Amino acid sequence: MRERPAASAASPDEIDGAFVPVRRPDVTTVVLEGETVALAEGAADAYYLDQMATLVWGTFDGTATLDELADDFAEAFGADLDVVRDDVVKLTKGIARAGLLMGFAYTRPSKPSVALQTGVGVGEPIPPFTLPDGEGTEVGISDLRGRDVLLVNWSPRCEFCAKLAPGLAELQPALRARGIELVFVALGDAGENRPMLEEHGLRPRLLLAGEDETDVFAGVGTPAAYLMDREGRAASELTVGADTIPGLAQGAVNAT
Repeated sequence: MRERPAASAASPDEIDGAFVPVRRPDVTTVVLEGETVALAEGAADAYYLDQMATLVWGTFDGTATLDELADDFAEAFGADLDVVRDDVVKLTKGIARAGLLMGFAYTRPSKPSVALQTGVGVGEPIPPFTLPDGEGTEVGISDLRGRDVLLVNWSPRCEFCAKLAPGLAELQPALRARGIELVFVALGDAGENRPMLEEHGLRPRLLLAGEDETDVFAGVGTPAAYLMDREGRAASELTVGADTIPGLAQGAVNAT
């Protein structure tokens, strides 16, 4: 097959479905448990790719448009095409800003939304946030103090969240018995989140971020989680991925 020239884009913000991404040849990557840390030559920060972003990155062969890639993903996952297309374009814009694609220079972010995130350290305060719950009541980090919390970065559009859901549902009674509240910081609205939660019998406290990431999970993909203690401090390191969060939850249940 003859390679198709990459569609031009003056800036990452102009990337759309017709864009053909080409990976820079001088990018160094390390893959750990399906997630990627990538660093372009000359960039000051590494870029973290969660499991979904790693899948998308792996399809950038210089021949397919983002629309074509989205079609393939939507068919493979049985997902809504428009949602998949939006996610693929958004991910590609972030990858372009990180300087990982041909034709784009690294752009240092004004806040750490695309740089590698390692999270706050154990014992450090969880970054504050205030979000509406499913009934529209504003809930801040101070409202969660006084109890232990498993705080999960969630998206109803994330296939890895769907993979995580059964395991969390199974652990939910044990978490409750240990006095650990399950709290989701979720993209989308209540109606969008409800089907997946009901399918798996999940009953978290749902805090709705809409389409905006919170400072506590800035630059981190879904799913990701912290254990938070009663003082609002991180009681665990940031844990990322559907395969590792159940272990974090089980460890909290088993703790003496």
